[in-house]
Amino acid sequence: MRAFYLDACVIIDLREKANGAGGLGRTPGLLRELVGWATRGWCRVMTSELSMAECLVEPLRAGANLRSDNEEARIRADWYRETIAMGGAISAIPVSRDVLARAGELRARHRSIKFADAIHLASAEFAGAEALITRDSRLSRWLEPDRTPVLKGVSLVPASEDWLAHTLSELRPA
Repeated sequence: MRAFYLDACVIIDLREKANGAGGLGRTPGLLRELVGWATRGWCRVMTSELSMAECLVEPLRAGANLRSDNEEARIRADWYRETIAMGGAISAIPVSRDVLARAGELRARHRSIKFADAIHLASAEFAGAEALITRDSRLSRWLEPDRTPVLKGVSLVPASEDWLAHTLSELRPA
């Protein structure tokens, strides 16, 4: 079964952006379709547990806590907590000792990779993802000098309308 890893910024787009918003075209809708297909068992979609923390920052800043009257912020925070979970629509990959050790190796070899990014890269590798989908415009920092990905077996792909539409067309049941 094909497996895809979503970077935190892509999950935020999936939840917060409408099609056409911020120059993203149909990308948010296509991401929602990909996650929907995962819930049907047609593919796997995953992310690191770290993504939940990253995704919760804005709802928590907006007052998503039990003492707040900000119902919308609480709804957003609950969506992230429920969606990014073991058995959730987006499977949460635990930040294990092995993931942390691999993240340390990546940081040692590639000084330009931030530690959080190294955790995402290592999580995608350990989870067996075929592609890490991101909107990070600085993908080049995740490449070796010869332009190959720093990971074995994981392609780094931009969260683009073209790539998502093509991949979804390949996943469609006959």
